[in-house]
Amino acid sequence: KLGYWGLEDFHLQRLASSFRLLLRHRGVCSEDDFDELKQKTRIVADTLLREAKHLEAPVLMLTILWTPTPGELEISPTLSPRVRGHVAVANVSDKLSEPITACLALPTEPTGEALALLPSRQKRSCEVGPSAKISAWCTSRRPLEGVRFKPQGVDEVLLVRKRADVSEEVDFFASLEVLEGLVSNIFVIYADGTVRTACTSSVLSGYARGVV
Repeated sequence: KLGYWGLEDFHLQRLASSFRLLLRHRGVCSEDDFDELKQKTRIVADTLLREAKHLEAPVLMLTILWTPTPGELEISPTLSPRVRGHVAVANVSDKLSEPITACLALPTEPTGEALALLPSRQKRSCEVGPSAKISAWCTSRRPLEGVRFKPQGVDEVLLVRKRADVSEEVDFFASLEVLEGLVSNIFVIYADGTVRTACTSSVLSGYARGVV
């Protein structure tokens, strides 16, 4: 039987908070809980799940989009956007404990200036930053999904940035911090059991981060 991972306690809440941040970025303040949108999302998700049963896959990836109608926000922020979605077979190994191969998203020239030219959720041009899940990021990150950063045999690309607390004299590679993958969160487990991950304000709050 197919079911959802974290739809009610995580994904719907993140959709609402991301949409609220997007509205605020566009000059519209709203304290709406978006209950109507959440209900529409449940209907769309249930419909997609029923229609996807024939895929016979152990894990499916469900994508939901809340899309304002062009010009709608100028009329009223309470007007209900469209709720759209699609479902696809998730490329997940049967043995989730198996290691994967990842590479760092590094520029050809090892400088902070060159690194700043790569796609990043940290950029001001990335609309609301890393804390909201915005579909435009899927387009912005496409250069990182090509063969230069993700050749055959590489499963994930890890985003990095230069630490703000190091001087220019520090070696470029030693000055970097790993943030997250294109489609994954990152946790480092030390020998003493300590778990470290990127600062919450620097990455998207994914489902795995919420569970951990």
